[in-house]
Amino acid sequence: MQPFHVVIRANPNTELPTTTSVFAGVEVDAMIVPPELQAMRMDVSFEEAAEILRTFPRMFFEPDGSFVWVSSSDEEVSWQIDGNLYDRDGSLIAVDLKGTCCQKHLTRLLDVFRADRRELMVEILREAAFVRERDFLEAL
Repeated sequence: MQPFHVVIRANPNTELPTTTSVFAGVEVDAMIVPPELQAMRMDVSFEEAAEILRTFPRMFFEPDGSFVWVSSSDEEVSWQIDGNLYDRDGSLIAVDLKGTCCQKHLTRLLDVFRADRRELMVEILREAAFVRERDFLEAL
């Protein structure tokens, strides 16, 4: 499991120029995203996301949008994800995530934030790169 610190955002769903970046030793196509496309609405409200997150086992969700999701004590490898929801005008615009977990758990979490099954965009903070969700998950 690769530790990560990322910001999840809506994918602009438009063709963007790319450059090569390296995450976890894997080359990925990093998108060059203009500032006006970096805070698009995710079409999921804070309240909708909070309601779903509260149903996750071992999820500790605070009213301000911060949360911690941890592995159970009987799992072979322990993991944890710390996060924070950010919204504007009735929709989420970003979700800050930091932690370590397997692809399966992270995908379950990301499913909460997508509208109409659309792929999300991941901003990898350390590398200062925007990548497609599938490229990020494959690098984990």
